[in-house]
Parts: sequence; structure tokens; C-alpha cells
Amino acid sequence: QFLYFIGAMSADDAAVRYDRQVRLWGSTTQKMLHATRLFVGPGAVVSETVKNLVLSGVGAVVLHDPAPATEDDVNTCFLLRPEDVAQRKPRADAAAPRLGALNPLVDISVVATYDAFVAQLKSGTRGGSDHGGPEGDGATFILLGNAPLPQVEALHAAAPPRTTVVNIFAHTHDESFVAITADAGQAR
Repeated sequence: QFLYFIGAMSADDAAVRYDRQVRLWGSTTQKMLHATRLFVGPGAVVSETVKNLVLSGVGAVVLHDPAPATEDDVNTCFLLRPEDVAQRKPRADAAAPRLGALNPLVDISVVATYDAFVAQLKSGTRGGSDHGGPEGDGATFILLGNAPLPQVEALHAAAPPRTTVVNIFAHTHDESFVAITADAGQAR
């Protein structure tokens, strides 16, 4: 089977879950996607992108967003609920189990501090419990929402080779737009 290395579910379960996309881009690409690590910083603006990548079968997602959920967050991020606001739950802690429910083949973990986020980024590990796969062979993406340029530069400097930093800006005043900037790091 094409996804034989996924441990928690059988290869048949994985084959059924990813059948349509494997037909589109092939098993080699699906294996590379499963070997990819995604680091997600603060902001509700990235929730749709993260959802799509989790459903596609990215290997690991590391969340860092210690701010408590607010009413505005509930209105802009489908991963957060009113009970998260009432409990003053950190946004990453509230979103993690809901992301995990979308695809149990993806490792979802939460880090509470920015320093722990950077340390895990530098470590090259996949995050939570490893479902197997070619750990060192995948790319790393850092997905941020409305992050200031110094934070983007600092994360890029701390990142291992083959890391892409994506910072999504969204403004919804009289006119809406989304600008995506990406910087693919060179091998260092």
C-alpha cells in the first residue's frame, strides 16, 4: 500500500481516506505531504489553511497561540466555540482536539510558550506522537497570521533548512484583501 508507514491506522484506512488526492497527485506526493511539519502561530486568519492541510494529510502540526479565545475569535475561526471563551481557554488548546478530529492520521501538538515553539522548530522533530514516516525527509512550513516582520525574520533565522515561512495578512475594513508573503529558506 502507498501509505504503509502510517502507524495508528491501517494502510487500508489511509488508502480510503486519501484515495481521491492520491489519484490527483500520486502516492509519492502524498508520502512527502505526510513527512511535512507545519508550525502554526497566533491568529484566526490561518484556521482555514490549517484545516485544509490537516484534511490533506500533512504529517504534523505544532500550534502556538496562548491568547485566550474571545468572542471575536469565535466569529472568525470555526475551530473555536463560545465555551472556549467562557473557560478562557488558550486558542491553541481549544483548536487542537478539533483539528485532530478532522484527521486522526495527523500529529497535532500544542506548545505553550514562544521559546518552546522555536525550540521544537529547531529540533527537527515532528511534534506529538509520531505516526511513523520519513521524519527527516519532509519540508517544514511556518504559517503565521498578521505577524510583525521581526517575528517572521527571527523564526526564519531559527528554522532548519528547507523551511518556508508564510505570513498571511487579512484586513476587513471597507475593502477586504489577503496578501500572502512567503520566503523559502536556502539550505544553510
